[in-house]
Amino acid sequence: GVGGDLVFDVGRKTYAEGPIWYASVLVHDACHARLFIRASNDRFQKKTPATRVPDEAWADTEAEKESLREQLMALEKLGADAATIQRIGRLIENPTYHKDPDRDW
Repeated sequence: GVGGDLVFDVGRKTYAEGPIWYASVLVHDACHARLFIRASNDRFQKKTPATRVPDEAWADTEAEKESLREQLMALEKLGADAATIQRIGRLIENPTYHKDPDRDW
């Protein structure tokens, strides 16, 4: 990120989907950020040399599932339609889209 800040770039597909979806995506990415910060703090407390936080700490399949679960809870609380809730529910089972280098959302 810029100056050490965590940065979230929002693609057109995300912001054009509407406010409920957009809010749920922010929750999803905030979960990834929390996982990243937690891993970074753990490394600092253990006095691990200043190296990159490994992707598996915040961006692997398990991190994706956790982020999707939080996104699903946000969608339910915000009153998202059933199709959107079901779509996220299916993704939690076996998310693979996060491995696509050409994703543009």
